[in-house]
Amino acid sequence: MSRKYLIVIPISILVVALSSCFFFQADSPPVSLYWHFKDTGLANAYFAYDPDSDILFIRGDSEGTLSAESTPPYVYSAIAAVSIKDKQILWRKVYPAILGNGKWVEVYNGKVYLLECGTKRNPSGLVALDEKTGEQIWKVPFENRWIFNGFTISQGYVYTFGGGYYDPTSIYKINAENGEIEWEVPIQGAFHTCPVVDEEYGHVYFGTSTSPDSQTEPRYFYALNTADGSIAWEVTIDATPGLIDNFGSIPVIDIDGDSVYAGTWFGRIIRFDRRTGEKIWEERLTHGEGTHYEPGWGGRFWVYKDKLLMVLTSSIILALNTKDGSVAWQKDGTGVLCALDDLYLDNGRIYVHGWGPNIGCFSAEDGKKLWIYAPPDSDQRVHGAPMVIGDYLVDTTQYGDVYVIKLNEK
Repeated sequence: MSRKYLIVIPISILVVALSSCFFFQADSPPVSLYWHFKDTGLANAYFAYDPDSDILFIRGDSEGTLSAESTPPYVYSAIAAVSIKDKQILWRKVYPAILGNGKWVEVYNGKVYLLECGTKRNPSGLVALDEKTGEQIWKVPFENRWIFNGFTISQGYVYTFGGGYYDPTSIYKINAENGEIEWEVPIQGAFHTCPVVDEEYGHVYFGTSTSPDSQTEPRYFYALNTADGSIAWEVTIDATPGLIDNFGSIPVIDIDGDSVYAGTWFGRIIRFDRRTGEKIWEERLTHGEGTHYEPGWGGRFWVYKDKLLMVLTSSIILALNTKDGSVAWQKDGTGVLCALDDLYLDNGRIYVHGWGPNIGCFSAEDGKKLWIYAPPDSDQRVHGAPMVIGDYLVDTTQYGDVYVIKLNEK
């Protein structure tokens, strides 16, 4: 008898604890399921959308690893073109990719762009596809096999890195129309993030990474001139013993604050003057002695009014005051019960997802929970990065189910 109650009581306590976690509160959300397509081979996906053609592009994991014994393992990733209106997959192609930013996808001027990991027979590179057919138009090959980074498109050019695990590589400016390389600049360091272009000042911003075994080596944050790749400014980020301060989050530009924000794996958040590179402030996100919050690897920073928004690997949605880096508000997801990867900001609302599957909506102003939605017919956790397209939110699960959710509140 005592053994039975010893088992039942902790389970009941656990249920109560789960219900108190903000991802598991059961309100009636102002959303409805519009389309659920299963087993797409598009797990843990990234999205791009072309409003002119009304086509959604999904870049996700496909059919397991190509080489589970390799370091790092990489997967059969696919890209698909989807019509939300017609609830139809228009075409689908397979291109190997690394988890995280290596699955970045963008659409521009009738073309879809992605990064392809290399194999023994096929080099890595930047690939451009016809958005209507999925046929490859051109490819710029890279020497390094692994692609951990993403890319950005600005004013007709693609800015990306040449891949590499922890190997030195280059940053490229590539003509988005024909794939011709405008310039290439070798950089001492590896890249696990996306470059960000500042069209007003003509800068491209990015931070570097080194091997986790090289904790004494400094990292760097750069601003290059987009015209010719010359260095506008650079900042040396001295190593902190025992901490890996690789830049892993995607920087964000704050035009009103004339700043650019960047973050490292071990919670080092820095605000730079985007003209000069001067550090305006720097904060280390900590929780308890010797432990640190980490921004989601490959996650995006967002600026909303006077707040810098991010999610942390410790399942926290965090807003910092842009003025001084102090905490404006935070929502705690209590660790692995409510894990977070990335957030999407739209119209003052934060959209996130966690294990469950659950999708949550929060106010960017004060972090107030607006609603939680658990998609039906799925016991998979929601993964990747959500995206809002007009009145719809799109997200995927770890095994390739794609959910299109109607936002009835908009």
